[in-house]
Amino acid sequence: MVVWSTVSHGSEARRKHWLLIVTDIRVDVTDPRVPTRWLRIFGGLEQRFDVSWALGGAMIKERDEPGQRDARLVFVPPARSKWHFLLLFPRYLKTLRSAMGNADIVLVLAPMLTTLPALLAAKLSRRPSMLFVIAPMSAVTLFRGRFNGWMGRLFLNLEVLLATETLLLSSRLGEGILSPLGRRVEIQMLSSIDEEDLLPIAGSASDADVELLCVARLVSFKRIDIAIETVWRLRRDGVEATLTIVGDGEDRPRLERLTQTLGLSGVVEFIGWLDDPKELREYYRRAFALLLPSELEGFGMVTLEAMASGTPVVMTPTGGLDAFEPEVEVLVVPTGSAELFERAVKRLHSDHDFYLRLARAAQAKAQTLTRGAWQETFYERADRLIRERHS
Repeated sequence: MVVWSTVSHGSEARRKHWLLIVTDIRVDVTDPRVPTRWLRIFGGLEQRFDVSWALGGAMIKERDEPGQRDARLVFVPPARSKWHFLLLFPRYLKTLRSAMGNADIVLVLAPMLTTLPALLAAKLSRRPSMLFVIAPMSAVTLFRGRFNGWMGRLFLNLEVLLATETLLLSSRLGEGILSPLGRRVEIQMLSSIDEEDLLPIAGSASDADVELLCVARLVSFKRIDIAIETVWRLRRDGVEATLTIVGDGEDRPRLERLTQTLGLSGVVEFIGWLDDPKELREYYRRAFALLLPSELEGFGMVTLEAMASGTPVVMTPTGGLDAFEPEVEVLVVPTGSAELFERAVKRLHSDHDFYLRLARAAQAKAQTLTRGAWQETFYERADRLIRERHS
């Protein structure tokens, strides 16, 4: 459990509830901490709560000590298969129930294999819990495929049943939830952006280099191969496009081979993860457009980050469209096709007025979806559930 020390905010501060956040992430044994990408979203909650994290990951041992003197880790061991998950279930319950400690409320991020044990542990500990579904259940390998898809729907319904309240990043994530459970479900946006993310919009698009950007985990369902093929098509047709890929993952070797096969070694650049938000903002600022060709997406946080920077987003309709207006704030490609992504980029490149209208409308929307705004709404929800528990 990572415990953040908090600062008193004087008489204006409300009573701080104790919030436990449970999530599966990869923890680097050399630097065990909450990853920067999570802090961009959840950092700031310590102003409203005392905050703890229960972390899961395959790269750290239980007896390892964290790097920070004011923190310790609760380790949730990873499951390698559905049978291993069942074998670990009692241990999950024991670990997570212990992690509840003095928690007033538990926030469980889904999908992950430890979602169900975490919600059950909260139930057994008589703690109110909020299930936050941030991606489709099929994002978990175990729930993919024709024969395992039913398991994802079963888990999701069990989780909604156990949770005191369920939040979805988009309505698409509620597909498969049984109608009697619908009253437990609401839509809630997440955001990682603050005022410093709102950058001046470039004055000209038509004369700009077509520097395309992808920010994602390099896994197969993110379909970064489509972005690479899009660049190949653009250059074949005379558009001097380049692509920067921010992120890393198991699919990187395949994507690098594809880059070489298409003769794009000097055009497509893989730079790995960027922990410094300022450095990432600079990539957004320089980009002509962000490409999001993912097959599975609850709500691409990178979409908001690009919009805040005044960078147009070309995306598949996989998530976030509850919040954004297609053709006005984002450019939506109906299916994940390099040909269609190429057409969208060419449209942005050739129609200067459309480019600027899209960029300005996107940034205006991003200004209404800040991190502070969603956290205030979340606090009000949590405070209500805690008061109802004690009434």
